[in-house]
Amino acid sequence: MAGSQLQTNSSNAVVAHRAHVIGIENLAWGQPDPYAGWYTKEKALYNQTPKGSKDGTGHYENLMKGNYELTGFAVVNKPGTLYGIAHGQVFDRTTPMYADSSAPSYTTAEYRALISEYEQYLENGKQEVDQAQQELTAAKAAVDAAEKALADAKAAASEACDAAEADLKKAQDDLTAAQQNLDKQNQNAETAKQAAEAAAAQRDEAQNALTEAQSAKAAADEAVAAAQSEADAADQTVNEAQSELDAAQQALAEATPDLENLRQAAEAAQQKADEADAAVAAAKTALAEAEGVTEAAVEAVEMAQQALTEAQDALAAAESVRDDLTAPAQAYEDALAKVKQAEAAVAKAQEALDAANAPTDPEENAPGETPKGKQGGSAGSGSAGKAPQGDAPSLPATGADGIVPLMLAGLGLAAAGTVLVRVRRQND
Repeated sequence: MAGSQLQTNSSNAVVAHRAHVIGIENLAWGQPDPYAGWYTKEKALYNQTPKGSKDGTGHYENLMKGNYELTGFAVVNKPGTLYGIAHGQVFDRTTPMYADSSAPSYTTAEYRALISEYEQYLENGKQEVDQAQQELTAAKAAVDAAEKALADAKAAASEACDAAEADLKKAQDDLTAAQQNLDKQNQNAETAKQAAEAAAAQRDEAQNALTEAQSAKAAADEAVAAAQSEADAADQTVNEAQSELDAAQQALAEATPDLENLRQAAEAAQQKADEADAAVAAAKTALAEAEGVTEAAVEAVEMAQQALTEAQDALAAAESVRDDLTAPAQAYEDALAKVKQAEAAVAKAQEALDAANAPTDPEENAPGETPKGKQGGSAGSGSAGKAPQGDAPSLPATGADGIVPLMLAGLGLAAAGTVLVRVRRQND
């Protein structure tokens, strides 16, 4: 069947055999019934000449040969076919000469059953095609809906993308601003750190100056004590000489005959008195010199106090920067506790200093009178620079009162430095 279809289709526009597959073939063009010629007409010719050559009966003979048990038939009526229609039939023996011996073969009834089955398949296929067409239409509608949904989704996604790009740009701008702010804070932290370091250096210088001033005061105190001891000895000598002078004058009044002796004794007593006065003057001179050393120590203390004030100002600036950078509260509370402890220590040291500076010679100055060559106050503030009512003014604070503020400044700067380092690490 496949060979006949191929060969008949190949001869539809050419009046010739094209036996590409099967070599035995009947062909007819333009006949509504090819068997009217192949069988009926040629059978009549075949019977007219019982013996001899049978010209013109080859189609009939192909149909009637007993060993041609295999056949295939085809009809072609496609546009371009000569005479409108072409019929073809091929033949082969039971042991095929042309066909594939392994190919199946069917009887007429079997082949008709196959054709009926195929026609049924085509009919069912038409229904399946209609159903498939409906499904295709529904699928196209679904595709159109999906395409519309896709377009809508693309539009929404485009809007979302634009919004996301705007948000991204804003986030980038915010990030840039935050980075600039961070750089500024880092710069402020570095400035504060440098200020703290400078304050620490000033604190060290002030501490050194205070130490030197304390040494000078200690030396001055020793000189004052020595001068005071000499003055006391001189006063004792004057008192003794005055007693001797009084005794001599009494003896002179009582014993005129011994006047010359008494006069000589008086002169000797007067000489001793003069020597005592000279000793008193020397002691006072030594005391004045000691007081000059003390004033130098006071000036050194004042310079140290000024350096301490500058260091405290630097500490206040560092603490301000620390507060701006949100320093940990615990570090500040610890520093505050240390400040309170130091303030208590300052008060206690001030009491000790006031006791140490209390006047030792009440006859040196009248109550409320300021010694010559000395001012009644000192640089700075606090009780150390005021003269108590009714007593000689106390010396300016040079001991614990100066050391403790420096210690406080050091503690505050150390706390501020710690906070700055922590904030710097957090920013990094």
